[in-house]
Order: sequence, then structure tokens, then C-alpha cells
Amino acid sequence: MKVGLVLSGGGARGFAQIGVLKVLNKNKIPINKIAGCSIGALIGACYAYDQNPERIEELLLKIKSKKDVYDYSFSIKGLIKGEKLQQYIEEYFEKGKETKFDDLKIPLSINATDIVKGEEVIFDDGLLIPKIMASLSYPGFFTIRKIDNKLCIDGGVTNPLPLDHLKDMDYLIIIDVSEEQIDITEDSNFKDIILQSAFIMQKKLVEKNLKECNKKYTIIKPDTTKIPVLSFKNSPKLIVIGEKEAKKQIEKIKKDIGSY
Repeated sequence: MKVGLVLSGGGARGFAQIGVLKVLNKNKIPINKIAGCSIGALIGACYAYDQNPERIEELLLKIKSKKDVYDYSFSIKGLIKGEKLQQYIEEYFEKGKETKFDDLKIPLSINATDIVKGEEVIFDDGLLIPKIMASLSYPGFFTIRKIDNKLCIDGGVTNPLPLDHLKDMDYLIIIDVSEEQIDITEDSNFKDIILQSAFIMQKKLVEKNLKECNKKYTIIKPDTTKIPVLSFKNSPKLIVIGEKEAKKQIEKIKKDIGSY
């Protein structure tokens, strides 16, 4: 039986995915392929590289605040260049920016969005880091990325939960931290209004993907809805939340996998 792992987008809330991975790893749950979007693309790539969630935790907990990874450019292409974040990511991999998908121990598929054509772009070969950065490039915040002559932004715009990348898998473990609820009033600022609009669209896309899924799966949804998408200070708390939710589901996952 082939087991696929799906990691959603969700900004800083993606730290909860590390907690889930710690539980899966401790229980020796086999993963044959990974699909990730945005923060899920980053965490999925790290896990595909060495299956060491504690090391992923160590890397990402270095991010104490937005200042650690945000290098403001105030360019018309985006507020943040993303070079500081890319340096963090490169640290994880032995070959740094030269790391390729072929260097990963588990096959990985990640996505971005072609902003010109309005289509999902799927990456599973070639250089890894530029494509992770493309998947992470939240529109309006991070500078758009040019990959293979395509102008790319965050994969969550078209497919925040890319379970359809794993059609060749028999069973899916889905970690979804994409949902967030911002309390909007007529006095809300433009940032909250933009984010809430994106969250509404992403929620509808996630619901559609799950409805159309014809495979057996377990979905793990850590309760992160009240934690802001950019709240890095909550990282340790989010990891614990992910662990607790995974522990509730781990026996079901073992039973499902064992029943094949």
C-alpha cells in the first residue's frame, strides 16, 4: 500500500504540521510521497529530505518574529524580497540553493500559481529552493517569482490542499491548517480584509478538493483558526497543538494502513 502525505498552506500556522510529523515519525508511519502547498511545501520538502521533524522544528523556531525573515523592498512587485527567508531554507539542505528534487528521499510535489494564466503550476523536478519560494510567495506580500518563464505566486491561490497530486497513492494523510477566521468590521484595515478574502476562497477550494477525493484518507486539522497567519511568536504553541491532534488520530491511521 502506498501512503501519501498532504500538507496545506497556512502561513505560520504551518508550524502545527511539524507537531503532526513528530507523531507520525515516532509511530513509524511510512510515507511514499508528499504533496505540499506554501508553508506545506517548505515543511514537506524538509521532511522528504531527511524525515527529521525535530530538525525542522529547530530550523523554523529560529524565526522569532517577522523581522527575522522579512526583508522589505516596497517594490511594486511585492513588499518583501524573500532573500532572508530563502537563506533560512537553504541552511537545511546540504547542497543549499543547488538542492534538487532528486536529492530528496521521498518523492515530492509542490505547487505555485501562474499569475498570468491563473493556473496551478506543479513542480516535482529540477532545482528545489526556487520552487519552494514560488509556492511561498503570498500575493502582495512576497515578490513574485519567475520560474520556467512563468510569473509565480503562492500555490494556495489555486490549490491550497493539493491532494490531487497524489492520485497514485492508496491512502492519504492530510494535514490542513489553511482555515482561519478574522473578525471583520467596517473599521477593519486593508490587510485583514485582503487576508479574510483569501481565506474564504481557500476554504471553498479545500471543501471542493475533499468532496472530490475518491481515496480513503484521514484528515488532521489542528485547531489553529484563532492564530494569525503571520504570528511566528506562537510557533512552539502551534507545534504542541499539532502533536495533540495527531495523537487523537494515530490509532485510526495505523488501523487504516494495517487493513490493506
